[in-house]
Amino acid sequence: MTARVPADLDLVYWPVGLGGRSFEDHLEIAQAGGFTSLAVNPRRAKLLMQQGLTAQDLRDKGAEHGLVFTQADGIATWVENWRAETGEPDFIGPMAEAFDIEMEEALDIAAALGMWSAVAVPFFDVGSVPHDEMVERFAYFCDRAATRGINIDLEPIPFWGIRDLTLAWDIVQSAGRANAGIMIDTWHIQKGSPDYARDIALLEAIPGERLMNVQLADADLTPRADTLEGDVLFRKFPGEGELEITRMLGIIAGKGGLRSVGPEIVNAEQDAMANAAVGVRSGRTAREAVSQAFDASHEIGTQVK
Repeated sequence: MTARVPADLDLVYWPVGLGGRSFEDHLEIAQAGGFTSLAVNPRRAKLLMQQGLTAQDLRDKGAEHGLVFTQADGIATWVENWRAETGEPDFIGPMAEAFDIEMEEALDIAAALGMWSAVAVPFFDVGSVPHDEMVERFAYFCDRAATRGINIDLEPIPFWGIRDLTLAWDIVQSAGRANAGIMIDTWHIQKGSPDYARDIALLEAIPGERLMNVQLADADLTPRADTLEGDVLFRKFPGEGELEITRMLGIIAGKGGLRSVGPEIVNAEQDAMANAAVGVRSGRTAREAVSQAFDASHEIGTQVK
């Protein structure tokens, strides 16, 4: 049976796990998987523009592959002290490089590429940014994004400064901005949570308009590495692990505000796969996960693609 996906749902390919491949590779992967859009890191886009490409050139390249750009994948400079100093150097080093772009410039690039949403990444050490400052700076980030028609999703990431859904939701609520929401990464919510039952209960309580975007990643429940940072390198394609992806995505889908879903996979198996194979497997497993979740939420309609 073909997996059913709502016609108005944006299927996004998140390429962070294959950051070493080229922009053209990412386009090929997303096209092979039948995705509707490709998430783009603003600093990567900046580097491409420095090589002579314009934002319109990049959009044209996307269109040639049947894709648009809707998601800016990772803006960390919304706080002044944005660089993490602790953690595994081989992990935080490449991340610091990927996030090294000024906030306003990143938003300008996102707007020029036609994006409506951007991810606020808390790439700072726990305790290095006071709570009031996080709220103030996040509110300011949302205000600056709003002038460009962009929504901001704060992503809780368990090895950096906003580690869990509880704190992320507190900051979003305290900021009080209409264009603010939370990016739900299924791996972070279950594998990275110190209290998964608490976070599931909170996920059920958060209004749907604050939960418009979801990143999908599966995993084994038993750790595959000595640290959580190491374990993130063993993500699996949706439905190929033991995480409760259908439950998490079904809760969000049932709220009626979901606008985009897509896989964000990091693992050695994927590293060895050709572009087309990555795309096909990513697209198939993502569609199956979405179909199962919408069926579980009893919200899927008759218009499907």
